[in-house]
Order: sequence, then C-alpha cells, then structure tokens
Amino acid sequence: RRIRVGAIPFVVRPTGRNFVRIELGHMRRDVSALEPSDAPDRLVLPVGVAVKGIEVLLGADCKCRLTGMEIGWLSLRYTGGKAQRVPLIVGGNVDCSRLPFATQVERRALRCDPSVESPTSVAAFTVPADARRVLREMEVHVFAADATLALLAVNLVENSPRAKARRNKRSLKRSG
Repeated sequence: RRIRVGAIPFVVRPTGRNFVRIELGHMRRDVSALEPSDAPDRLVLPVGVAVKGIEVLLGADCKCRLTGMEIGWLSLRYTGGKAQRVPLIVGGNVDCSRLPFATQVERRALRCDPSVESPTSVAAFTVPADARRVLREMEVHVFAADATLALLAVNLVENSPRAKARRNKRSLKRSG
C-alpha cells in the first residue's frame, strides 16, 4: 500500500509483519534497573549503491523525559570506510506516535480505533547521503532506555534522473 507523508511516498504492507521494532529496554522504577527488550537495539540494512539520500518512515514511543535527548543514531557506511552518523533526537527527527510534536519531520495521522491505545501518527525525515560514494549499509541504533522505534519503510533517493525514470517505468509495468 502506498502512503504519502508530506512530499515523500512510501510503500508499506498493510497486514502481517510490517515494521521492525528497535529498542534497548525499559527502566523498572521499582528496582531501578534496566529490563532488556527481546527486540534488537540495532538494525543493519545492506544498500550497495550510490544514493543522494535516505528517506525514513518511523513510528516511535518515547518517555517524555527523553525530549531533546539523543536516543540513538542512524549511520550511513560507505565502501572505503567513510561513515556519516545522524543523531536521533526526540522532538527533532524522532516524533512520538501518540503525541506528535517533533520539529524536523513530516507527519501523517493514522486512522485508529479510539477505544484502543495505539499510535496516532507516523513521521518521515530525509538524510542526505554522499552521492559520489557507494553506500554499503545503513544502521539504526537505539541506546537509550524507554525509547522504542518502529521502522516502517526506507526509501533510497537515487542519483540519476535516468535511474528514477527506469524505476518508474518498471513500477508502471507491474501495476498495469
């Protein structure tokens, strides 16, 4: 299913396992200790092409005390060893799905059953990449307790208009 968040189009499966949960764990106030999550605290996605940028669609659930704090990072690793790290900041490029307020994202409201506590929005942001280098992989890492990310989709922003035209032509053939 195609959804548009601001000017960014994404394709998300409407049923089944359609996101990856990334979190470290949650602080238990009763014993002042971290209860580790059964979810991974990082996700590495192989890329293998040169791109102008990465578009990310996220849902997030973070305790309000984390507002303004770095809870993790997104790292772009290029062949040859160069890396680019983008901090994930609650209220900046990470938005809370239940009470959205981030300033550096595009957001889209979700239709939800009001009787069930569920996310009300998702957020998207773009990370510029070094278009002259091959992007080997992208990693999303959460290192703060009480912060959960749901990675829903990732788009690669291609370098050449010709490559984009080929992709659109293939897409039209599949849908037509």
